[in-house]
Amino acid sequence: MKITNKSNITVVIPERATPRELFAAQELQKYFKLIFNGIVVNITSDIDDVSGDKIIIGGPERNKKTSEYISCEVFDALVPGPEGMYIRAFGDDTLICAGSSK
Repeated sequence: MKITNKSNITVVIPERATPRELFAAQELQKYFKLIFNGIVVNITSDIDDVSGDKIIIGGPERNKKTSEYISCEVFDALVPGPEGMYIRAFGDDTLICAGSSK
């Protein structure tokens, strides 16, 4: 994902986001706006239609949009243990940031 001050990014959180997931989305929104003057960063739920550049927060068991890219079984195999993190780009417009579900 290429990010410029003309980017229009949507941060996608689970419908029932935890306080930590909501905080992460708000921090991304705040710091992208500080770093890239003029950037548009929206926050929306995984039940909404989303197109364009998106940052998806939460693993596939929490976020429906993440499960479109990676299954729970594959995610759990790649991110074992309570402190595991998963950050991966999918194509030119999607970035997933998720912590272990175990």
